[in-house]
Amino acid sequence: MGSIAWHVCKAISVRHVSLSSQKNVVSLVLRGQSSTPIIQALRYSHVLSSGHDCHSQWSRSKSKSGAFNAENLLERADRRKGGAMRKLTNDLSSETERILTKSETFTVDTMKSCTRAIFQWSRSKSKSGAFNAEKLLERVIEEEDANNEAAHASTAIYNMVISAWAASGAEGSACRVEVLLERMKERSGKVRNAAKPDTISYNAVIDAWRKTKERGAAERAEQLLLQMPKPDVVSFNILIDAWSNCQETNTASKVERAEKVLAMMQQQVQQGNKAAEPNTITFNSLMKLWAKSGEEDAAERAENFLMYMIAAHNDGDVTFKPDSISFTTAIDAWSKSNHDDAGARAEHILALMQDLYDQQGHHHFKPTVAAFNAAINTWSNSKFKGKLAQAEDLLRKMESLRLKPDSSTYNMLIDMWTKSGRTDAAQGATNILHRMEASFARGNHYAKPDSFSFNSVINAWSRSTERGAPQQAQNVLLRMERQHKNGNAAVVPDTITFNVVLATWANTHDPNAFHNAEAIVRRMEQRFQAGILPSQPDTITYTSLIRAYATSGDKTAMQKITTTLHMMIDLEKNGSTVVHLDTKCYNIIIDALARSRGTDRAQKAYNILQVMENKYQNGDLHAKPDLVSYNTVMKAFASSNALEGAQRANDILTRLESLANDGNSHLKPDEFSYNTAIAAWSRHRANGSAQKAHEVLQRMINLHKNGVIDTNPNTSCFNAVISGWARSGEQNAPEMATKILHQMESLHLSGNTHVKPDTISYSSVIDAFAKSNARGAANECELLLERMESENQQGNSSVAVDTTAFNTVITAIARSREPFKARKAHSIFHRMNEKYQNGDKRVKPDVFTLNAVLNACAFTRGDAMDREDALQIALSIQDIIQEAPHIKLDHISYGTLMKACTNLMKPSNERDNMVKDVFRKCCDEGKVSNLVMKELKYSLSPRYLKELLADSSGITSKFSLSNLPQEWSCNVRERRNSFTAPHKRNS
Repeated sequence: MGSIAWHVCKAISVRHVSLSSQKNVVSLVLRGQSSTPIIQALRYSHVLSSGHDCHSQWSRSKSKSGAFNAENLLERADRRKGGAMRKLTNDLSSETERILTKSETFTVDTMKSCTRAIFQWSRSKSKSGAFNAEKLLERVIEEEDANNEAAHASTAIYNMVISAWAASGAEGSACRVEVLLERMKERSGKVRNAAKPDTISYNAVIDAWRKTKERGAAERAEQLLLQMPKPDVVSFNILIDAWSNCQETNTASKVERAEKVLAMMQQQVQQGNKAAEPNTITFNSLMKLWAKSGEEDAAERAENFLMYMIAAHNDGDVTFKPDSISFTTAIDAWSKSNHDDAGARAEHILALMQDLYDQQGHHHFKPTVAAFNAAINTWSNSKFKGKLAQAEDLLRKMESLRLKPDSSTYNMLIDMWTKSGRTDAAQGATNILHRMEASFARGNHYAKPDSFSFNSVINAWSRSTERGAPQQAQNVLLRMERQHKNGNAAVVPDTITFNVVLATWANTHDPNAFHNAEAIVRRMEQRFQAGILPSQPDTITYTSLIRAYATSGDKTAMQKITTTLHMMIDLEKNGSTVVHLDTKCYNIIIDALARSRGTDRAQKAYNILQVMENKYQNGDLHAKPDLVSYNTVMKAFASSNALEGAQRANDILTRLESLANDGNSHLKPDEFSYNTAIAAWSRHRANGSAQKAHEVLQRMINLHKNGVIDTNPNTSCFNAVISGWARSGEQNAPEMATKILHQMESLHLSGNTHVKPDTISYSSVIDAFAKSNARGAANECELLLERMESENQQGNSSVAVDTTAFNTVITAIARSREPFKARKAHSIFHRMNEKYQNGDKRVKPDVFTLNAVLNACAFTRGDAMDREDALQIALSIQDIIQEAPHIKLDHISYGTLMKACTNLMKPSNERDNMVKDVFRKCCDEGKVSNLVMKELKYSLSPRYLKELLADSSGITSKFSLSNLPQEWSCNVRERRNSFTAPHKRNS
């Protein structure tokens, strides 16, 4: 007995071995078996389990570095276990072969060796191990059938073989173990003292069905349970897990079947089977299933289970005392719900957990890092605006309870900051990373920053609009590189990391951004050449660099774009696996060229389009040009100042129509295509440009009407054509603009919801009339303005009279030859200001409004009464400003006021003094400009001009703004040109 006790103590002294494994050792030793090979097996299982735990932690990190480290751990584990495992396997195989060859008599010692071998093979978790275990069982049965008293196929041996197949994961293993169970049952009915299946036997077979992915596995597991004479709680828990893992059943059905299993357990207990009483694992499994279900009331149901467990425990029932998993699962259920108060409910459960621990002191109730993480995750998934503050408060509570936040804790908070949309999001994410690093430095090894931590912060800076964001992102990248270089295998900056920082530089308007982008690409290339594979530059790398060149404004940008493109082409030709010039890549390059500076940028973009077409025609399907390719080139030509650009854009549109007509439906022109061509023609003032834009619009209308294209011309298309006519200055521009406006109104009334005249439509027609010299143009402008006001008053929200419309009408009146136009202009200004004072902020008068009124006064050419009226309005400028105190006169206002005095008054001392007063006020306000000096020259005689300037500045001959006092022009932005004092007076 002393020897047995020693073996037992030696068996259970193996460290880091699970309690169930220790129990198996004790059981075998008490049956008289040597502990030495068993201890070897357990030691090997420790190697496996420890490696498995590390591997599991890395695999749960959901990061590229995690996968990388998991693979390294497996390789290290393989090296550690390699020699010992091979020796153990070889010895076990030799022992098995010796037993199966029947080369010696089957004795009691043979039976012991056979049992040891079966046990060891059952621990291998392999198909070959299960197969060998079953062969050994067959050998024992054969000897037992031959009435060899030394052989006995016990229930324990059957169970080990069944467990071996269940753990093997081999295809068909569930069916195999069920056959073993049936043979065991059949044999027990025929052979005296033969082994009978026990609860463990059935549980092992049910577990085999739980682990398999075969269809109907859960149903078969349930059928086996119903065959059991006395199922226990383990049986039912395995069945609940089987339903949870069922692939062909939806989640709602899984929950329903699992709750039926719970009802079966309760029924068994009522019938006297106390072994089937639900325990903590039962309820935890049900809560987990509810948490995953996605049902609307899932979180409430999970919480109800928890409350039931707490109430039962408080009543003295220790069978299903809630543990930390129970609380964490309930909190996790709330994290997956869409309830508005999910965060608050999760915190309530966490607080309840703390209260129970404070009251009872049991470690099962002690809040864990996992529970806090689940609560933080609940806030992360919440739509509550203050969720970030709540999550950070939970972090502070963890620290106050002396819990050690882990990487998941900090990473969730970093991610919340990154996605918060706050202006300080990037800085907030950076601060959390600093706290994480500080915690790790203080000895909290669970808080070790990983690639996800750094990548999230970089991503936050890439989204930030803060000044210096690209540099901040680059600083984080440099820290990652340093940590990796110093041996932190959890931090691996990969290609994606570099590309995000690179894109951050490419998206900025910093003229030096492309230098930093170049440096990053060079570093990536150097790292890759040094054998660091995760940082190999790819297609995104080089296209981001091209975008950085395009936005730099550098003189060499175009050349560098071309060089980078040729390098990408060479890499692709040489078989690069990561650089592929596909449609998306070419489109980015075309867009970069279109945005760059240079007179030939549109032609270079077009050349790339031709390369795509040639490659596609030669069989490269990845380079197939799409509508984006053509539209981007069209935009490049359309933005050109040359009239040829409009023609080239129009040619591409015509080609798209032709290609679509030939069956290339993916190249059917869209709204952008037609708008681009229309805008290209409309922006030019050359004769015939407006007509060309009009023709494109009409073609678009006809093609859509005939079903050739899907794009229906919209308001923007029509407005662009009206603006083109207004800009053209052609004699028939007002007539054509009005015609298009009437066409829009007609289409809208006929039910076309895509076309409806808006503010821009009416304002553009007003502008067309304002720029014409046609008789009655000002009248038409006023009528259109009144019509806009009427439309708006009738509830048409798309037509709103604004400042631009009023200013254009006043300008039209100022240009007209109508009598009392100054009075009309002043009247409209008064009406405009009154609307503004009554709350319509869209019609706020500005200095352009005031200058238009002054212009109407200055160019009044009617009779004496008309001129006198205009003069009085001009001279009452201070009264006008008092009506609209927000308007400040500019240099144009003063120059126009001088012109009004000159044009409306006869030469006299009164006129000279008035002009002098205007000029002195202009000087006081720092608004003297070349325009003001020009008007002063024509308003005063040379003698008066010299006297005025000499008195003020001491200059008597050459007058230049540079010679005048600086304060006279300090509030004017105008190029300073010198001019010579006149010798003639303009009367």
